[in-house]
Amino acid sequence: MSTQELISALSILADNENVQVTFQESAKGAAICAISALVGGLLMGPRGLAVGGSIGAIAAYGLTEGKFKSLGEIIMNELSESEREALKDHVVNAITNVRPIDAVKVVGLILSNEDIGNVALNAVKSFATERMGLTIID
Repeated sequence: MSTQELISALSILADNENVQVTFQESAKGAAICAISALVGGLLMGPRGLAVGGSIGAIAAYGLTEGKFKSLGEIIMNELSESEREALKDHVVNAITNVRPIDAVKVVGLILSNEDIGNVALNAVKSFATERMGLTIID
């Protein structure tokens, strides 16, 4: 089984499930909204909360636009060779722990067997969050 075949299958699986990730931009956007609402409230009272929150939301949108990517895009284009190998090992280990199968058959089963596909997708998500520091958006 080639690493590239497995990465391609995982990318297709992630894209089919429309899994999105963010690079901690959601937290930044929330902080901008909160600070803007606080400043607005301190300066203008209750109406300032609404004005500040609205301005903060628009600013957060502008600062985070385009920062969300699909997990499939990230695993296809942005992983180093060592990260690809680590992901491959992580997914194969997860699948063989659930169902003992030949590692060569993993790629075909990921796309054809829903249960194996779910195990693989969960393994990719855990790899993305634990080892890459990404936040999954479901």
